Amino acid sequence: MPTDSTDTRARLPITREGRVHKIKLGTDSLYVVVNTDGAGKVREVFGHGDGGCKPELDGLCGLASIGLQYGAPLAKIVKFLRKRNYPPHGGPGQPKSISDALATVLDEYVPQEEKQWQ
Repeated sequence: MPTDSTDTRARLPITREGRVHKIKLGTDSLYVVVNTDGAGKVREVFGHGDGGCKPELDGLCGLASIGLQYGAPLAKIVKFLRKRNYPPHGGPGQPKSISDALATVLDEYVPQEEKQWQ
């Protein structure tokens, strides 16, 4: 069966470069940490949220991290997470859900030439 990923998990350096992103979803604040490997590719995502958002954000970030470390294209992960509409909902001009919020952050890291997948 053809696959875009590899069977080998990318090993990350002990010290990583990363950025923290704050995003509002309704009245909650979500914090997403995006870490890159030595080549600047996103390989690790962590999340923290107010209230009931934390468990779901934590799970989505963990799954995204595993996929990225096994070679899944970031653009495909963003496309999957984008525009999912379920509670908690964001207000006007905010993401539609926790997964949409995560996609909004990760989309900043998708190379322009890969944006056609979205």
